[in-house]
Amino acid sequence: MDVLNISPGDLRTRIRIQKRKTSRQPGEIASKTEWIDIGNISDDDPPKYKRCQWIGAHGDETFSDDALQGTHFATIRLRYDPRVDETCRVLLGGDAWEIISLDDVRQLHRWMEIKLKRKAAG
Repeated sequence: MDVLNISPGDLRTRIRIQKRKTSRQPGEIASKTEWIDIGNISDDDPPKYKRCQWIGAHGDETFSDDALQGTHFATIRLRYDPRVDETCRVLLGGDAWEIISLDDVRQLHRWMEIKLKRKAAG
């Protein structure tokens, strides 16, 4: 029995999950930060897409102090990937979403549920 009862047809949304990579060349003072898709070696590699179930936040769960600042919330469900952690970010189209929390559902290493937030421009 599958814990979340998700069928492959529910995984319609294409996203990219990226890790931050910080580097500094010899002689440089400032370090360079770039975001690289999980599974890639450099930002020159082609994008690595994952499929997920995207659930936008609606109703009472969207109203908080952050709502006045134009913060959007969402939850995604996808197949478990041990490389994903709270330091990663999620790209949906051109929008970057911050990971608030993630859950290895029932610690079975089959599905992950990730809570996201994004500040609206402005």
